[in-house]
Amino acid sequence: MATTTRKRPSGGGAKGRQRGGDAEIAMLEQLGLQCREIQMTALAAVRNESLQTFKSYRAFRLKVSEFEAFCSIIEGHLKEVVSERRDELEERFYNLWSMIFRPTAKALRAFFDRQREEGLLPLGARDLLEAELRALDAMKAAVLAPRFADSADKAVIEEIAAVETIVRELLEHATSLPDFSTAAMADAAPPDDRAAPAAARANAGAAPLGENAQVRAVRDFKAMLDTYRRDAGYAPYVESDSRALEEIERKFAANPGDAGALLWLRQIGSAWLSRLREDGKELRRILVAIKAA
Repeated sequence: MATTTRKRPSGGGAKGRQRGGDAEIAMLEQLGLQCREIQMTALAAVRNESLQTFKSYRAFRLKVSEFEAFCSIIEGHLKEVVSERRDELEERFYNLWSMIFRPTAKALRAFFDRQREEGLLPLGARDLLEAELRALDAMKAAVLAPRFADSADKAVIEEIAAVETIVRELLEHATSLPDFSTAAMADAAPPDDRAAPAAARANAGAAPLGENAQVRAVRDFKAMLDTYRRDAGYAPYVESDSRALEEIERKFAANPGDAGALLWLRQIGSAWLSRLREDGKELRRILVAIKAA
């Protein structure tokens, strides 16, 4: 009786991928380095040796966000690998990805616990804390996604929930930065002066937002979300995230290198990749453009 060998469908990938995913192996090696760096920083945070300030917290959060964005890119690449090694590469990849969840949650819990004890929050902490809640929601969605169904750790979910509780407590005492944007200043101006900014923009004949690669990528993201607006399962997310993307677009228009806007965007992107799974190819393209800009 002849033995039938089941082959993976050809994805038309490059020859390097057909030979066994050499590019993806290099990516996984780089991901492993990032994973170890995050783990070491997280361990030091739990020992009260790092993440002492909001500046160090933001640096740590940026590392985690870059790791998550890189994971999304690698996941897309691995789907194109046509090789007997694909299963092995995917197992290695998902193991690396899952290894940062608990250390990250424990480090964040240690940091925000210290902030709660000290009772001192910087001006504008509300925006940062709200972004953290979105990031935690994205992390929880990733942990509960089908890709980690066999290894989902209840302790990780509990750790994330504990961090969320602390962050919400801190939010009760946090303040936002004042808005000095042109629109806000126009609203605050006397009635006779309000027409001046609008008239100036109209006479200039230009859009109020700057034009750069980051702004274009955000617009592409918003256009992609609009295609899911009538989907009952996605509609609530589309509404809230579209508003967030409008704010991110405004920030990028003023400063294409705005680290906070970039982190916020990657967090939203990671959450949507977790929701879309197999349908996230277009979003991965957008995230790659963001990373390269």
